Amino acid sequence: MAPTLVAHVVADAGAFLKKAPLQEIGSTIYTLKDVVDEIRDKPTRRSLAFLPYQLTFREPHPEHIRHVTEFSKKTGDYPSLSATDIKVLALTYQLELEHVGSKHLKKEPEVKVNVHSTQRHPETPVNVAGFFLPSREKSSESVGVRQKFPDGDPFNSFQFWRPALPTVDKELLQLLNLDDVKMDSSDWTAPAEVTVGCLTTDFAMQNVLIQIGLHVLSVNGMLIKQARNYILRCHACFK
Repeated sequence: MAPTLVAHVVADAGAFLKKAPLQEIGSTIYTLKDVVDEIRDKPTRRSLAFLPYQLTFREPHPEHIRHVTEFSKKTGDYPSLSATDIKVLALTYQLELEHVGSKHLKKEPEVKVNVHSTQRHPETPVNVAGFFLPSREKSSESVGVRQKFPDGDPFNSFQFWRPALPTVDKELLQLLNLDDVKMDSSDWTAPAEVTVGCLTTDFAMQNVLIQIGLHVLSVNGMLIKQARNYILRCHACFK
């Protein structure tokens, strides 16, 4: 029995970089010229000239770009999205409106995220014994600091030394290796009765699509039901 094809599939750069067999996933494959321009990998760019299927280039309407932009801000994913990512989301949204309708689509995310910035990193230790931040408001304390530390930099003093935070060991790195992350069976299903889908490997894009009510496809053609984001952070430099 032949696999069920999704009628309209929008592909981002990750779909081409992963060499997804799009002809086995969708009947009509859409993308944007910006997506192709985004691909810098030479073998992948060459392979685009010999695809076993036809690419359909579409541009989303400005009102749909505005809608997914505002929606992604409410989910907290906007800072992680490029202009091209937004256009891919908007094109998927546009095709869903054209071929399915809008009754099932959400205008607001279920969980809103407030994104705010701070001058101090959220993991910066404060009020920790042995860790001192000089006050800028009280001049008397500043004088005391200068007298106690003639070089004017209390952070160079041995009194503020503390052991480095533990590093991520090899076992944890293997567990969280992005290339080896596998989805649980509960996270995906067969794309039965899906008319429009977006094939993207980007977690922020997947989250926005799912929260709007659009369909996300994996590189093997399965339907992703929830986005999972795995991040490795260096506790020395916070990158």
